[in-house]
Order: sequence, then structure tokens, then C-alpha cells
Amino acid sequence: MISGYKAMPQDIASSNAPDNSKAFHSKFSSYELDEDPVKLIPRPQTIRWEHKHIEITAISFIPLNNTDSHVLDKEVTQICKDYRIVLKQDNSYRIAFLTDKNVLPEGYIMEVTKKGINIKASTESGHYYALQTLRQLLRQKSDGVLQLELCRIEDHPAFPIRGYMIDVGRNFQTMASLKKQLDIMSKYKLNTFHWHLTDRPAWRIESKAYPQLVAPENHRPTRDPGKYYTYNDIRELISYARERQITIIPEIDMPGHSDSFVQAMGFRMESNEGMNALKTVLNEFFSEIPKEMAPMIHIGSDEIRIR
Repeated sequence: MISGYKAMPQDIASSNAPDNSKAFHSKFSSYELDEDPVKLIPRPQTIRWEHKHIEITAISFIPLNNTDSHVLDKEVTQICKDYRIVLKQDNSYRIAFLTDKNVLPEGYIMEVTKKGINIKASTESGHYYALQTLRQLLRQKSDGVLQLELCRIEDHPAFPIRGYMIDVGRNFQTMASLKKQLDIMSKYKLNTFHWHLTDRPAWRIESKAYPQLVAPENHRPTRDPGKYYTYNDIRELISYARERQITIIPEIDMPGHSDSFVQAMGFRMESNEGMNALKTVLNEFFSEIPKEMAPMIHIGSDEIRIR
């Protein structure tokens, strides 16, 4: 390659290249990504950079009209805390939240100018995701000065489910650890947390009908025996996730991966006794965690062979 020459996408084609009709094609070229003054993850659908920035020391914000913007208020406050920005309610540099029903769900249009930031969205999640992009547009320089890149962004997710799964049935994690992971997920606009609550080593859901399910002696000794989540814990984490635009999908694995269930109950899940016990377990879970909190649950059903 000639020194100093940057290859553009059209330069890659070759008459001797193999058929790549089924190959994966990146939406953005390496040239485009290299030219971005700020590397945004995930990269928005369209960006128009002004290649200018301003310095930020204080901001104010205009809440959504006639809407409970509690979630957005908290997130703006948290951004100011994280970046040491003074939050005022005066004529400082302003963030304005605007409703535009023409914007796709979870999408947003954000204009960052010298006068302020306008964010248009049709849903709370769209406004929230714009704030996550704003986080990445803020850059702390070595001398402590906080800079904000000027630009216009139009964005919406490429996929409706953007998920992350963790198996606490094998390795228990504290509520603090789970919340930290939800915080990280939200910053990258992931919206689904698959919470694998039961597996071979342990049963991690409080059970009023069958407390033996969470007894330490019925869990694998090397996998945090006796540790589980109360229904209050589960409701708390679901509410915490919801504020971050994340839906939690709890998993109660059946009938496979159920060694701890068999140890606790004395019969297998796929037996008549097991099926009746599972009905009780599920009905209790649904009464404690209503559909509006967990619209979907996962029941596993993989890696099994029933004779």
C-alpha cells in the first residue's frame, strides 16, 4: 500500500476475490469510524459532526410537558454528579426534552449546539438512550476541562431485543453486583436481562411452599449453598432495571438442570409429583411477581432427554 494512502470501501473490491455475496458487511467503514471525533458505542444510525466543541461547567434542563419525567430527572442529575457538572434551573446551557410521535420507539433525534441540547423522542426510552449517548459525547481533558462535541444525531436500535444473560443458579451474585451490571448495560442501550435463577447447583428463588429448595444442604457445596433472592429482592431488581429501560426475564429451568430440585424434593421434575410441585412454584412466583413486572419468563427446557 502506498504510504499515506487510506483505503476506502470501494478500494477493497478485486476481480480475483472470492464470491462474498454471503459475507458479513459492516454497516460503517473503518474510514468512517476513524474520522469520528468521538467513538460512540453503539454507533448511531446517522451522525453529522460539526467538528467543534464547547466547554461545559453547568447545565439546566426542561422536563417533558405533562409527563412524569422522574426517570429522566434522575439520569440528568446522575450525569451531572458523574461529570461534576453544576445542575441549575436558570438560563444555563440547557437540555430540552421534546415529544415527537414521528420518532421510532426507542429512537431519538439529538441536536447538540452552542446554545443547548434538544432531544426529540416518542418514548421515555428514546429520551433515556439519548442521555446515554450524551454521556459519551462528554470528554474530560487532562487539565480537568469538560468538553462537549457539537453534532446532530438520529438514532434507533437495529434490534428489538439487545440482551445479556447471567446464571446465578451456578454462581450467586449479590444485589449490588447485579445492579452494577444493569448500570453498565444501560449505558450501551441493552434492554433485556435474562436472569437464570435456577440450575443444577442451586435454587435461588425464595419458596414459601417449599423452603427446602433454598436450604444449604440441598445446594452444591462449592456453589454458594443457601444463598438466594427473596421476592422483595426480585421486585427491587426489576424496578431498578425498569428505570434503566431494561426488562428482566427470569428463568426457572425445567425439567433439565434440576439436581438441586431433586435433592430438595425427593422426586424428579418430570414425575407426576414434580409437575404438581412446579405448578405450585410457578403460581407462587406469579402471585409475587405480577405480569406487569415480568411480562415474560423463561422455563429452560434445553439439554434434556426424558425416557
